[in-house]
Amino acid sequence: MRLAVCERCCADMERLVIRLKKYCSQRSEPLKLSCYFNLRQLISDVGSAAFDVVFLGVCAEEKELAAALRRAGYSGRLVIMSESAELAVLGYGVGACGFLMKPVSSKALETLFSGMETIGARKILLRCAGGISSLSPDNITYIESGHNCCTVHTVSGGSVTVKMTLSNMSEMLGNCFLRCHRSFIVNMKQIAEADGDFFLYSGERVLVRKRERCGVMEAYESFLSRQLKSPV
Repeated sequence: MRLAVCERCCADMERLVIRLKKYCSQRSEPLKLSCYFNLRQLISDVGSAAFDVVFLGVCAEEKELAAALRRAGYSGRLVIMSESAELAVLGYGVGACGFLMKPVSSKALETLFSGMETIGARKILLRCAGGISSLSPDNITYIESGHNCCTVHTVSGGSVTVKMTLSNMSEMLGNCFLRCHRSFIVNMKQIAEADGDFFLYSGERVLVRKRERCGVMEAYESFLSRQLKSPV
């Protein structure tokens, strides 16, 4: 999960960062967290960082911050944070997916993320040749690296070429994805058979690096074990 927090109050920033790290740790969710103390810094990154969620601290004198972020091109999930409940109405005008009262509590954060899951599948933003496109990780079968770009293969059989490295892609994806080769990341939910390499339900074959085969297979077996223990 790739998150951004924009908050000028150091104490509020520290409190939220602790809660976010705890939340992701409890769920074994990979976390990439970027912190900003002013909107200008965030706007300079928002076009290339592909955040899953931006948490934006706003006070009564800063009502235009959220709108400025949208005008800068951020189209992803936005959470407004404030000490004033009256500013919750800001969310409707800028397409925010939630509002949090400061100081943010762990319970409020869990409720927020739970609500996001019911809204729909998480989307990631991908920088393509024609601009920015969004894609649900569940629709990805595997990702293959090329020359300064990656090809994202989808469940439908199509593919998208994105201007990102495989390492960058790995940071955006959840714990269902496994880097199994220097040139491949596989969605473990799409694996039909593991026999030296991975064979997908689509009929495609994803290579496993020979020198790391034991570790890769252990990671896949651990994933299967977690899936079996998860409630239906």
